[in-house]
Amino acid sequence: MNKASFTFHLNPTPTLPTRGCRTMARLLGWSLSYGNYIIALLMWWQSDWFIAIGTLLLGFVVFGIIRSKLRNDSIPPAQREYPYDDYAIATWYLSRNHCFRLPDEPKEKTDNGECETCEDDGSGCRTCAERK
Repeated sequence: MNKASFTFHLNPTPTLPTRGCRTMARLLGWSLSYGNYIIALLMWWQSDWFIAIGTLLLGFVVFGIIRSKLRNDSIPPAQREYPYDDYAIATWYLSRNHCFRLPDEPKEKTDNGECETCEDDGSGCRTCAERK
């Protein structure tokens, strides 16, 4: 019999690289949480309370569909059964689709005489002009 135990690896909610991405995640999470109520209040202000209640009920359905679409597109399939709040769904979505960072390319020698490499002899970094 196979006695090897299966360890389940749970990926943590990713951290977003820039302040703009974190701000977008806050705004998206906030709009998923409270956007329905804001739209219903605007409809109540613009028209009648009966239309606002209908908009609120329809908004629950529409925002629920949007929330589940973002969740299914971004969270890994093995982790979808765990509960996530709206900010975590927005963070997963933005980190997978918009705010990802490619690895930095190695810097090459520049024309002004500076290099990014160091000597192994312990003397420290030097410019390309000093090496000649």
